[in-house]
Amino acid sequence: MRKRAIWHTIKTPLKILVTGILLYLVFRKIDIGQVQELYRQSNLLYFLLALLALVGSQVVSSSRLRVFFKAKGLALPFLYNLKLYFLGMFYNLFLPAGIGGDAYKIYLLRVRFQKPARKLLSAIFLDRLSGFWAMTGIATLLFTQIAEIKLPALIPVSLYMIGSVVYFVLLRRFFDISSRVAVTSHTKALVVQLLQVLCIVLILLALNTEQPFTAYLFTFLVSSLVSLFPFTVGGLGAREYVFVQAANLLPMEKYTALTISLSFYLLSVTVALTGLYIAFRSKEFALTPEESEEIKKEEPMAHTQAPRKV
Repeated sequence: MRKRAIWHTIKTPLKILVTGILLYLVFRKIDIGQVQELYRQSNLLYFLLALLALVGSQVVSSSRLRVFFKAKGLALPFLYNLKLYFLGMFYNLFLPAGIGGDAYKIYLLRVRFQKPARKLLSAIFLDRLSGFWAMTGIATLLFTQIAEIKLPALIPVSLYMIGSVVYFVLLRRFFDISSRVAVTSHTKALVVQLLQVLCIVLILLALNTEQPFTAYLFTFLVSSLVSLFPFTVGGLGAREYVFVQAANLLPMEKYTALTISLSFYLLSVTVALTGLYIAFRSKEFALTPEESEEIKKEEPMAHTQAPRKV
């Protein structure tokens, strides 16, 4: 327990430190004026459309999580689940030192609906796995379309197909997920990732990018995989570092790559702010004194977090 308490104390300062180091490495050789110029010449309409695509991806993502909750015996109303999802996004991005969005959802649903925390955590974990599967699938296809990468397409595609077969077998074997739930949830996972790819395409159009988009889209998915690991605050720094480094290897313009990453983060923050409105306007998520006491009894759960949303 002592080690856990120490880790809980230093975790946030470490995240802030790593975020700061990565941002320093990114910006130490960057001319901020060039980034500002890209924004000055950008098309605001495409940024608005990119925001809508990102919102759409989060709505579908919340629906995907709802499928897993239902599979674990918790049938949440669509709107209730959606508002809880956006509230969790807000906690994950803006409260790195406090209770995480996933932990909050587990607390609230466990106390309010009397469901075991283990089943709720399992649903969130499966939700993340489905997103990871979809993300790697689209990234694999994009990888095969980058001319600068001299690797037969059959190799990455075959590896992904074999991995998918193993993944779905394990899903049925160890998580007791029916074929219907697996198909529904993973179809939604693909839609989520395709909408986020569309978001990046719209950002590229907003920045008047003339180069082929493939390398940018592939790098975005790779950076999303890296940002799943909770080493930084809200993924800030990690995604930017990947984009800038990849620009040295792939056909991408460095300043455009960095601006894409910053734009996606800013759009994500904008969407997450919806959770702030919900926190103040939706009393259905306020904990009663009795529920708060129940949560205090489960204090160790505060240190258990699922991977980031994908």
